[in-house]
This record gives sequence, C-alpha cells and structure tokens, in this order.
Amino acid sequence: MRKNVIIISIIFLVITDSYCYKNAKTILVCNRQIQKDSIGYNIVSDLATWAYSHLDSGTIEFWDSPEKKFKLKIDDLKGIEKTSGISFSNLTNVFIYETWTLQGHKFQFDLKGFAFTATSNSGDEVMYGYVEYNGKIKKQLAETALNVNADGMYGMTLWQALMNMQYDFDVVFFNGEAIKTLQQDQKIKQHALQAKNKNTNHVKIHEAKLVEYTVETGPSMLSEKSLSLMKQMEDFFNDNKQEFFNYGGDNILSYLKNSPVIVSQFNVSEIWIKGAALTYSPQQIVPYVLDIPIQPIPMQLWQDWKVKFDSASVGDALIKKNFYYVIQKINNTSISHAQAAVFSDALEKASWDGILEYARKN
Repeated sequence: MRKNVIIISIIFLVITDSYCYKNAKTILVCNRQIQKDSIGYNIVSDLATWAYSHLDSGTIEFWDSPEKKFKLKIDDLKGIEKTSGISFSNLTNVFIYETWTLQGHKFQFDLKGFAFTATSNSGDEVMYGYVEYNGKIKKQLAETALNVNADGMYGMTLWQALMNMQYDFDVVFFNGEAIKTLQQDQKIKQHALQAKNKNTNHVKIHEAKLVEYTVETGPSMLSEKSLSLMKQMEDFFNDNKQEFFNYGGDNILSYLKNSPVIVSQFNVSEIWIKGAALTYSPQQIVPYVLDIPIQPIPMQLWQDWKVKFDSASVGDALIKKNFYYVIQKINNTSISHAQAAVFSDALEKASWDGILEYARKN
C-alpha cells in the first residue's frame, strides 16, 4: 500500500510540473501603491504618463474599454477626470491583457493591451480607457525611457520592463477563469515564472546609472586637484569670454565690464556602467560662476574647443576621478550632501538594484 502511495505521489508531481497551456488569456493588474522602490520605477505611473502624452498628441487610439465600442479623445478623458475627481496621472491601476504559453520549461507571452482605471472619490472603480497593443504601440514603448530612481537602470524602456515582467502584479483572470484568491494567483505565477522556466520574451538590461556630481573643495587631499580643474576652466573662459557669454554668462557678468570669470564649482553628468569594472561616460558640464550656474555645456563642445585639463581632454580628466567630488543625484533620486559619501560607497560596493537599501542601512 505504501509503495502505491509513493508511485501516485510521483505521478502527481510529474503531471503538475509538466502542466502546459497555449495562448491562455490572462489579465494582470498592477497597482500603483504596491510597486516596490527596489524595482527602480513605478510601471503604473510610467504607463499612465506615456498614454496621456500620446493621447494628448493624437498618436494613439484610446478606446472606451477592451470591447472597443468607441474611441475616446483627450476632451473625453478630461471629462472623466472631472467627474471622478481623479487625474489620469494619479490613476490607481493598469490592467495588462496578455496570452500566456507554457511548453515544457519555456514560457512566453503576447501583449494584447492596457486598461487604465482608478478609484473615484465615491469609491467607485472608474474606467479611463483601453489601448490595444500593436506594432505602433510597441515602437512607442521601446522609445519611452522609464523614470528610474537610484535602483533602476538608466535608459531602460517601458517595453523592456514589460518584456521582463519586471513589476509587481496580481493575476485576476487566467485561461477562462476569474482568479479570486491570493492562493490561486500565487499558484499560477509560481508555476509559470519559476526559476527553471525560461521567459523567452526576456531582454538583457545593461547596468547603467546617470550620475550627477559636483566638483568642489571639501575635507579631502583631493580638493587641491579640484581647485586646479576649476582654475583651468576659469583660464579658458577668461581667454574666451564670448564662449562664456554664449552659454548664459551674460546673466552673471556684464559685457561692458572686463570682470574676471571665477568658477566656484562645476557639476558633471555622467553615465556610469557596471561591468568587470566601473566605466564612466561624461555627458555634460554645468560651470558655476560666483555660485550661479550657466547653461549645460555638452562634452562634444569641450572637445571642439580643444580644452585641456592637465594636458588631457576634459572627458579623460574626469574619468580618472582623482579629484574631490560630491554626488548630487543618481537617476531621478536627489541626494543630500550628508548622504553623498554613502551613495558613493553604494555604487562601488552594493548590488545596483539595491542602492537605496544600502544607503538606508548605512
């Protein structure tokens, strides 16, 4: 009898593990409030921003519902906002319509569309509209960068996030059945997305951050180098006053007076890429004259001007990081002066999807 039980248990496990389906209609719901910071972005917020901007410009078709009975225009949406008391940008949920296929250990899905809803002031669920997924929508999503915090990867797009299913969601409909319990939801997700299954839609995301820092003086022996860089920038602008005035210097110093340009600090925007070692790609510099910023100057222009810092190009000099600097921002996360050193350590020591957690713990 015991042997029969063991055999039946093994057969049950094999059948359960090998359960497959093809083009199972699936609806996911993403709630704005449950998206974790560690994901790096809020998929609900980003999808809402994308949809509204394209509806406003008339570059997407916005339907009343997944049944697509009639199209909505921006004025229709504004009417719904007024009636519900909730702006589209603050909507609560995005429902993602897909079909799922699982064969062996290969999982894939096809996007079908997005429905946008919110809870009104009276507690009712309000349907804003539905966008059907197609080639045109795919192109838009692939060209729309996410609004990422310090844990996110700079340059990652909405389409990449959707392909990697890199967001928090619940399954509310699957393969012809409404999913009403957390246990059902978890079972479906665990079976489809278990580690040994391969998501064939998955796209590789490069680990990159947009880092902004200030070159200034501070409690470090490297401050002498920072002063040297600022002095060399000063010398260039004093020898080339027209370039200084062209980039907003006329708002600080007068054309009519031969006042010296004094650089008090400068801000640098760089793309940092994590591989075997950190690599840096400077993008632009904002010089501060008398503590007032002039316009951002792209790195290409410094190269065209043939400006040198210690006989090296400006970009090469910045890459060396042999000067004192204070990190001000990582992606869209602003960093206080007091926290700058911790975030700098995090970029070197922590997992790049755990920057915020590292900063909180240290």
